[in-house]
Amino acid sequence: MRHFWYGIFVSVALVAPALGQTKPPPQSNAFGASLGEWLKLYFTWALGGDQADRVGQVRFLPIPEGEYVEGDFTFENPGLLRGQASVSYPTGSKFILPIVVWYGEAYLPDADVPVNPDPPVPREFFELSIVEVALDGKPLVTEANKMRWYVAPQEFDSPIVYDEPTDYGSIAALFVQGFITRFGPLTPGTHTLTLRSSLSLPPGGYPNVPDGLGVIFENTWTIQIVPGGK
Repeated sequence: MRHFWYGIFVSVALVAPALGQTKPPPQSNAFGASLGEWLKLYFTWALGGDQADRVGQVRFLPIPEGEYVEGDFTFENPGLLRGQASVSYPTGSKFILPIVVWYGEAYLPDADVPVNPDPPVPREFFELSIVEVALDGKPLVTEANKMRWYVAPQEFDSPIVYDEPTDYGSIAALFVQGFITRFGPLTPGTHTLTLRSSLSLPPGGYPNVPDGLGVIFENTWTIQIVPGGK
């Protein structure tokens, strides 16, 4: 099963309140929608649904492809994936960033899965997650406040049907859950966003990953904010 999102280690440069980096309750409207709504919109885009990579000035920050560093992706010995990306956006841009998520899928009738479709992952397993995001070296999401940024399972408005079945037999994405944050707008110039996050499923804890799972993401973005543009 490949339902976790390939990753984020992010040190994020915090934006001063004057630049819009206030901290309303995560489930209240931020940038015009709740975190749950932003999570659905982001992954509708990321999983190939009918959604652009932005809504007005709100941009969906792309996740760098992580390179394998170490570990065997078990609960006891998590696999470490590390990635980096450089991006450029105009002034006024705001950003949505998933931190670590799980998306549930439906499968072909003969796929080798105990439960079809996937059930949600229990919240208590997300409580085990490492969640550290910083902007320009200043904490944005920490272990202390991480559950404020957790979003319970959100069903897509309609299943996101894949063009072809995956090599493990899934045919559509049905829901997404996990941690997400938002930040910006940023001042013109160069900013550094860093993230370290994890997902851990103990053996026997989730039916479609009976042997358990452990993965750690370490991602870094260099974000260039350019005056002007749209």
